[in-house]
Amino acid sequence: MKATPIAYNVLRERENLRRRRM
Repeated sequence: MKATPIAYNVLRERENLRRRRM
């Protein structure tokens, strides 16, 4: 299982949106 930059980016973007809303 190799780490995919796309999936990582998606997770990071979603967390960023949640943190920016707080």
